[in-house]
Amino acid sequence: MADCEFLAENTSLVVVPNFKHGHLRFLSGNFGPFGPQTNVILPLWLANWLEQRGSCQVIAPNFLDIESLNTHHREEMNAEDSFVQVPDHYSQVHSLIFEKNRGNEAISSRLEDINIIRADKIRKGLIGIANQAANDEFTYSVRITNMQPIEINRMRKQLTSTLRHFGNLRAVALPVNHVDGQKSSSNSSTLLKKRSRDEAF
Repeated sequence: MADCEFLAENTSLVVVPNFKHGHLRFLSGNFGPFGPQTNVILPLWLANWLEQRGSCQVIAPNFLDIESLNTHHREEMNAEDSFVQVPDHYSQVHSLIFEKNRGNEAISSRLEDINIIRADKIRKGLIGIANQAANDEFTYSVRITNMQPIEINRMRKQLTSTLRHFGNLRAVALPVNHVDGQKSSSNSSTLLKKRSRDEAF
């Protein structure tokens, strides 16, 4: 999951410096100028580096305040067959910002609740694919909406190997004319049930 954490470090955050300096120049871009008590937007990797040196205070993004997380939790609970749209890498951003034990327990607990709900939706979706295969409804592709990169990363290997295995079993079990005939039309699963394009899982 290191790749997802690396990508999360490019998330833009507001920091409050306690020093004065011109632009800091890096291969990825120029950041600054910096002035005491003057907000500046920086990527997370640079914000953490400055904070470790005691040079700034990092302001947690709005999507990590407890009210936003409570709202997200309610929406995720209500959306039984789909994922609620959330900022990319929100869980990794939380870990990186609060890795020095500056986190609020209520925030960490609510994030864990959200992650459990989303993980359960993935589990049910994979079971749905297995049930389709058991009923001879082969799944050629899966359309995914609003999943986080780390969630896709976690399920990719299992999902692709499962689809490949079902495909091999179907090719062995069915006669050639049956595979190439009417039942060979592509059946695209949205994991849980058929939904509109905007609601697809």
